[in-house]
Amino acid sequence: MIANVKFDGLLKIACTTMPVDFANWLMSECFDPESSELVLPGRGRILVTPKAVANILNLPDKGDEVKYELDVDAINFIYSKYGIIQGQAPRIEEIMERIKQNKRADEDFLRSWMMIAVSTFLCPPTGLGISPRCYPALLDLTRVNKLNWCQFVVDQLKEAARKMNKQNSVRGCILLLVVSPHPFFMHCHFTICILSFFLPSTSCCKFFTFLHLTPFFSDPVRRFIRCW
Repeated sequence: MIANVKFDGLLKIACTTMPVDFANWLMSECFDPESSELVLPGRGRILVTPKAVANILNLPDKGDEVKYELDVDAINFIYSKYGIIQGQAPRIEEIMERIKQNKRADEDFLRSWMMIAVSTFLCPPTGLGISPRCYPALLDLTRVNKLNWCQFVVDQLKEAARKMNKQNSVRGCILLLVVSPHPFFMHCHFTICILSFFLPSTSCCKFFTFLHLTPFFSDPVRRFIRCW
């Protein structure tokens, strides 16, 4: 099911550690959200674009805009489906437990998995709950692969950069900025070998540990743990 909506790229992430200090430096000192570039002193610029996201994560990069907003109808739909008390956002751990208890690869499994993917990896909120802003994009699961998720990741990254306060942690989006240094530091000209991801939340660790244990995936899943 995950492959059908073109999100199976998340299952192939093989990172085991993240250079946190390096990621923070890139975000706070080098990333220009206005031009969507990494500006590296004395070395040049690297564009951070939807195409780069597509090359690394293989997420859908064409289609309609991902609606990430509060929508009453979407909230009521999810509350009804999940038996959520009005006004209380479900916690990430509760949705993970729901997935583990689900023994079938059905719509409930996929929607719950997508909620976790968005809220712990693509656009993590500041708290430990699922953001209701992700609900509109997940109502019609047949349209998930027709949305431009790569543009969404970049847009959310830029928004986080505009709001950050230059401290050691970043609230919000994934930081799509950790660049493999091999060709970069060896030569004045450089190419992007790999972009990895830094998420300042332990929920990221839980998410990928959970994926490793889920029985419905055809490909082996690498554990993405120990971000700190």
